[in-house]
Amino acid sequence: MLVGAVCREDGLNFLDESASRGVMGDEMGTLLIMVGGDAEVLESVRPVLAVLGSEIVHVGGPGSGQVVKLCNNILSAINMQALGEVLVTGVKAGVELEVLAKVLTAGTGGSWGLSNHLPATIFAGDDSTRFALELMHKDVWLFLRAAEEQGLSTPLAAVAGQTLRIAKSEGYGPADYSAIIHYFEHLAQLTLVPEKEAAL
Repeated sequence: MLVGAVCREDGLNFLDESASRGVMGDEMGTLLIMVGGDAEVLESVRPVLAVLGSEIVHVGGPGSGQVVKLCNNILSAINMQALGEVLVTGVKAGVELEVLAKVLTAGTGGSWGLSNHLPATIFAGDDSTRFALELMHKDVWLFLRAAEEQGLSTPLAAVAGQTLRIAKSEGYGPADYSAIIHYFEHLAQLTLVPEKEAAL
């Protein structure tokens, strides 16, 4: 990693850090913080990071923090798109959204996005941006580039990237990344949560 190498040449310590759990984790000081670099250096600054996050994980050498963040975000992006397809299909087929979401949350298809993010956004009728769809699009393509550099095939990530690109071109870019569900609603000519019924 270029910045880390320059720092080492100048006798400086360097860590790269990324975080997960969004705005809610940030506000509550419960972020998951992923740190790359020297483990001893991390221990020296852990008290500072502990103010921001409840879990601080050393994930490897310089650059590893960013790699893990991209892996986390591609999984979040794929999961949110899968939720869009599944929720729209289930409701279109006649299942009530509240029932469908409850069963999926309790079953093997459950996820952090379904249990935590959607109840605070789509299900609550809250379209405020916590992490922009256009930023998720950027991270997906960074992941694809990293995978290509490793000679890996990542078809699910590629589809997720293309879907986000289309949604972004149709104006969803500044919206929260969960707005990809609105994109699937639009395709199905369906509204999962009418305004007057928002908040499951």
